[in-house]
Formats: sequence, structure tokens, C-alpha cells
Amino acid sequence: MEEIVYQIKNLAGNLDFPEAVIEQMMLEIESISSEMLEQYSRELLDANKAKAAAKKIDEVYEEEPFVALTIYLYAASQSWLKIYQPLKIPRTVYLATMNAFTRFIHEHFQ
Repeated sequence: MEEIVYQIKNLAGNLDFPEAVIEQMMLEIESISSEMLEQYSRELLDANKAKAAAKKIDEVYEEEPFVALTIYLYAASQSWLKIYQPLKIPRTVYLATMNAFTRFIHEHFQ
């Protein structure tokens, strides 16, 4: 679980998540097993299962949004290792791509 926590914190920091959000995710991560995080991550990264996995996560963790955020962020960190890195896409491009989603969310709420 230490490696999972590291990957989540690292990506959240690179995406400039507020410290309070990172702290809350670290508290919430205790409520989900590493096996479940890995399973959700695999499903989210599988084009044939991603939509159903996202729907399930949103339903199961409707009352625990920080758990859902943690799951999605872990899957995003795995996308670097399993998709971007093998294609030799620079980490800077990956982070810029991930930051676009953060920016879109901020713009939506302005």
C-alpha cells in the first residue's frame, strides 16, 4: 500500500491539488484495500470496462467522494506507467494532459 499512497500523493502534488484535499484522500484511503484499488485501476484503464467501472465507483462511493477521487487518481497514475511511459511519451506531456482536466474543472465552476 505504501507504493500506492506514494503514487497518489505524487500525482496529486504534481497536479497542484490543495493540501487539504490530499490529506483527506490519505485519510480515506484506509477504507479501501490495495486489491480493490488495483482492480478498479485495471477496469478504468480497459476501454471495454471503463464506463461500467466509473459508473460503479460513482454509485458505490456516492457518499464518499474522496474515496472515489483517490481511486480515479490512482488509475491516472497507473495510466502513466502502463500507457504513456511504454509509448515513450514524456512525463511533462502526461502531466500537462492530466492538468487539463483540473483546469477544465476550475473553469467550469468559475
